[in-house]
Amino acid sequence: MRILIDCTHTATYPFKNTGIHRVVRQIANELLLTKPLQDFEIVLVKFDGYKLIQVDDLNNKIEKKHNKFSDYTALITRLSTFFKKAKNKISRLIPASFFNRRISKVDKFMKRTFSSNDIYLIADANWDLPGSYYIFLKKLKSYGVSINIICYDLIPIKFPEYCSNEFVKVFKQFYFEYADCFDKVICISEKSAEDYQEILGSYQREDQVVTHFKLGCDYIKMEPLENLDLELIRPEIRKILGYQFILVGGSIVTGKQIGRAHV
Repeated sequence: MRILIDCTHTATYPFKNTGIHRVVRQIANELLLTKPLQDFEIVLVKFDGYKLIQVDDLNNKIEKKHNKFSDYTALITRLSTFFKKAKNKISRLIPASFFNRRISKVDKFMKRTFSSNDIYLIADANWDLPGSYYIFLKKLKSYGVSINIICYDLIPIKFPEYCSNEFVKVFKQFYFEYADCFDKVICISEKSAEDYQEILGSYQREDQVVTHFKLGCDYIKMEPLENLDLELIRPEIRKILGYQFILVGGSIVTGKQIGRAHV
């Protein structure tokens, strides 16, 4: 079995370090660590407009030391980001049918033909990719590839007032148009899974599976909660187990689309 982890955004912008970028890197690292223990192959990939490219390094490229050289590096990074975003916006204006012929010839990756033994996991923030991405996913499905996506949340749809208008438009377009591509939607919480089914239920296929996992848990070392010895948990923590909470999250990250969010 082969698992192709789509980390297009993180691979394209390696200097970014938002929550999703950190999760993508951690998921990739965890799966690569389990590789020797399982009978499957893990491959990190990114989509370049009509085909896949293997990704060798997802490490963050932030320059931590401030000096004259880092100033030049930051300037080059900003220019590179500008041109990449401009290219991406232009590519989204090109009719998807323009890529049909090139995508129709894509039938293999790393010299192996796509098959039902492949799992394609969209782990990244791929909401703003060109329309050819949809055609490409449909092509994969024609070979029996299982298309899976990690849904982090639907805040831009549920609470659009906390996001930029452009971001809301792109985000909505992605999920409403691509919903029929996904065989499995893996949400980061039970509540996110409920939101997905409530908002996108009429767009999903009958056989689509919507599930969730606990983001932040170390599954390799984690034991079921019922197996834990409560005596090992600090008394002040034991007192609050079972209570319900309203979590109010905020951000002070410059340029972050979501300024406030009620989860």
